[in-house]
Amino acid sequence: MAKYTSSQFTQRKRKDFLIKTGLLLVFVVVVFLCISEIFKFNFANIKEVNISGNKIVKTSDIQNIVLENLKGNYFWKFFPKRNILIYPRENLTAELFEKKPRIKEIDLKLKDFNNLIVKIKERDPFAFWCQENELIDECFVVDSEGLIFDKERGEDLFKYYVDLNDKKIIGKSVFEFEKFKEIDSIIKFVTNLKLEPYKLVQKENKLEIYILDGSKIIFNKDQSAQEVITNLQSVMNMKDFDITKIGYVDFSFGNKVFYK
Repeated sequence: MAKYTSSQFTQRKRKDFLIKTGLLLVFVVVVFLCISEIFKFNFANIKEVNISGNKIVKTSDIQNIVLENLKGNYFWKFFPKRNILIYPRENLTAELFEKKPRIKEIDLKLKDFNNLIVKIKERDPFAFWCQENELIDECFVVDSEGLIFDKERGEDLFKYYVDLNDKKIIGKSVFEFEKFKEIDSIIKFVTNLKLEPYKLVQKENKLEIYILDGSKIIFNKDQSAQEVITNLQSVMNMKDFDITKIGYVDFSFGNKVFYK
């Protein structure tokens, strides 16, 4: 039986470890290269991109963003970004949302392995956010959640004149979501009263809804929609009260109502 000294035994263990480690590394590299080659097979790579659902956003713009994201490889040239299993789904959708704010939803699906279907849902115009100046109103389109997403395209919509104190307007919100919904419910209530509100103007902490007949409804930004609606309904129920024959009705002082 072979006998080893302590130093010989240590050297032999180190040698065995290095051999095993080397073989393991070779195995890992071979497996890595094999997987890389499999990922490069044409049957597993995206060859076509089809866009649907868009109305205003140009198909070519969407397609260019998608194709740009599918260019190149991961880990140098080993794994193509076009592969159906590892294509950059999250980066692709994030860039589309960032560069095309009109897009509200994106659905990515693969068809027949090689065809990437990009289904788009655009935001619907709901109102305008406008910045008033001496020459002309500069308006941008707002969706039903209060998000500003595009420049005006000639639609006839309700207008919000709210100072956002920001040079980059597209992608901003007119108000926080819940506050926007509350204000919208007040506007809808006014509309249901057979009045015709056409714009809202913010003056510091007060909001003014303008009616086509020349009158306006004033309330505090911090007031709840329920409070404003209840007060307005109470005033409208008053005998001989006709909002179309006054200049304004002001609810911004809590339980006190002023009109003239």
